[in-house]
Amino acid sequence: DGGTGASALRADLATDGGGVLLDGPVSVNGLRTIDTAGLATEAGSITFTGQASADGLSAALDLDARAATVGGDITLAGVTEVDEGSLLTTLDVRTSAVAGGSGVIALGGDVVTSGQQTYDGFVVVDAAEATLDAGMGALVFDDALSLGSSTTTLRGGEVDFAASVTGSGSSPATLTIQSTGDARIGGVAETPGELTLTLGEQAQLVGPFAGITVTSSGETFVNAGASSFDAPVTVASATAVTFEDGAVLSTTGDTITLGDGSGDLSLASGGNVLITTGIFGGDIVLNPGSGVVAASDGTGSLTLSAGTGDVRVSGDLGRVGSAFDSIDVQTSGILALSDGEVAATTLDFGGLTGPITISDEARLTSTGDLDLSSVRSITSLDAGMQPARFVVTTTGTVTLPVVGSDSVFGSQPLESVSLAANGLRLGGDIAATSIDA
Repeated sequence: DGGTGASALRADLATDGGGVLLDGPVSVNGLRTIDTAGLATEAGSITFTGQASADGLSAALDLDARAATVGGDITLAGVTEVDEGSLLTTLDVRTSAVAGGSGVIALGGDVVTSGQQTYDGFVVVDAAEATLDAGMGALVFDDALSLGSSTTTLRGGEVDFAASVTGSGSSPATLTIQSTGDARIGGVAETPGELTLTLGEQAQLVGPFAGITVTSSGETFVNAGASSFDAPVTVASATAVTFEDGAVLSTTGDTITLGDGSGDLSLASGGNVLITTGIFGGDIVLNPGSGVVAASDGTGSLTLSAGTGDVRVSGDLGRVGSAFDSIDVQTSGILALSDGEVAATTLDFGGLTGPITISDEARLTSTGDLDLSSVRSITSLDAGMQPARFVVTTTGTVTLPVVGSDSVFGSQPLESVSLAANGLRLGGDIAATSIDA
């Protein structure tokens, strides 16, 4: 094809049950259909050994190996943009059979189009890493999807699963679901214009997975109701992750990470939100770009329940002027605070029996009593390398545990302790370079 070394597909291809092999790179001109069933009851296979790309605008592929009894296999080495403007607009791949066995769709690399990709048949990712990218269009899987041990990214304006998504038991897959617009987790119905991972689709994520990430180029919403994942899960957004009132995000012992260092984490007005990893839980990691904040009207209650796992907070967890109604932390692990504020009308640490460790500075602010008596200790994360500051501001009484040392973790004195309260109860020694009470 013009010296490029690519075969040019400029016409439709059809067989009555025979296979079609396109060896090497292929450039597609216009909307092209390859049909390997014809009048036969068993379809032939379709194989692309090289990359497929568009030759001109509005190029698309329709690969049809459906049949009455046995569908043919379809193998794609990859679909990519070779030169600027050489993306296929859409891709339809079909291997189903009316009766008998459907064929297998094997993907050996990235599949990138500017519009919708539809897979009607059992899809197997045969690459160590693969990205299926439909741009602003939808990725539609009408049958099961096997990721094996791959690291796979599914990207589009919507991603729809009609059957199970599995990984390999010996070496679990890693799955990223990325919206090119807004994303929404939970609920029973699709939300037009957003990538929606409904409760039914969450149940299709069978795994096993080393991790699942749901992220968006816009805002990511977590719907009211229960959303549960059977794998470590990360929920992130380029702008903000917003939890609706009554949202529950849970795993059965796996880590939950909220944020990837960009965008706020926030609660909708009046939001009452539970994030839990179960009684034998994994960690809860809050990693926003600028903080975890309540609704603009200052309402919202947040419960973090990690069982035996840790709760790790980077940045603010509520702010003065955007504080929560209440924050409840429940874990026998560590509450790790890093350079931020924890602000709520009520701070409930009655379910926290592990230590609080501080990196740089932690500021606890409330308008009532602050009882930290159940906390094992409050220490610097590493006093020798990174002295930390601990600041408490409350209109009530603050009750402290041992501060600056721990019988297990050793002596980790703070750089400074500053306490502004109407009353102070001490549960042990305070070890710090300076104390202001």
